[in-house]
Amino acid sequence: VRDGDVIVFDAERGVLDIKVDPVEFEARSADEYRPNDSGMGLGREMFTYFRELAGPAANGASHFKFSGRGD
Repeated sequence: VRDGDVIVFDAERGVLDIKVDPVEFEARSADEYRPNDSGMGLGREMFTYFRELAGPAANGASHFKFSGRGD
């Protein structure tokens, strides 16, 4: 995906699409990930702690521990 590409996201229809000619899209080379000089990412590093605490997705991926007693 490049600057200027139009992305279509339609949650009701379940559509995620890019409006680029398929031949042009296939001809594009993949860009290499280049972290910036500050060593910071896209914000994911801010939530590393919470991702490590999260429980299984089947249980809601919560980091809170519930006793099951409604408290």
